[in-house]
Amino acid sequence: FGATAGVLVIAMREKNVDMRQTAFGALMAGLLGGVSEPSLYGIHLRYKLVYKRMLIGCFVGGVVIAILGWIFPSTLANGQVVHGVTTTAFAFTSLLTIPVFSQMWVYAIAIAVAFFLSMFLIITLDYRTPEQKAADHAVEAQQAMDKVEAPAAPAAVNDNTAATATATATATKT
Repeated sequence: FGATAGVLVIAMREKNVDMRQTAFGALMAGLLGGVSEPSLYGIHLRYKLVYKRMLIGCFVGGVVIAILGWIFPSTLANGQVVHGVTTTAFAFTSLLTIPVFSQMWVYAIAIAVAFFLSMFLIITLDYRTPEQKAADHAVEAQQAMDKVEAPAAPAAVNDNTAATATATATATKT
């Protein structure tokens, strides 16, 4: 869930439309399907700082589940007492599979800690390197310049359209 926290931040803050689309797709795959590969390969390899911050949040979530699982043990169907969160079914870790875990509230608290701590770290410490920030500012400046120059372009298009129409009409006469 720490991986999806980073993807959620990028989906909300990124100005690049393609990256936002990738982030939203990876977010849905992570939250609903429990598949983290789209976020790892689509987002975290590009923004390596997301991964470092996510690992801290996931570590703390793991510590929380270990402590709460030790304090509040689970009892299996055969009466055996085990410490930690258990399940009798194979399930990916997604929002839809939370009910299959024993001590569901322990599991929910641990994933909430991992998610929100990762999100907090990514928001406060940023997910871009200084080079990526400079590249993003350069793209924004270029887009601003393109918007300023855009009104002059339609006049040139109209001149070419008339010439193309004349050439097409001449070429189609037989």
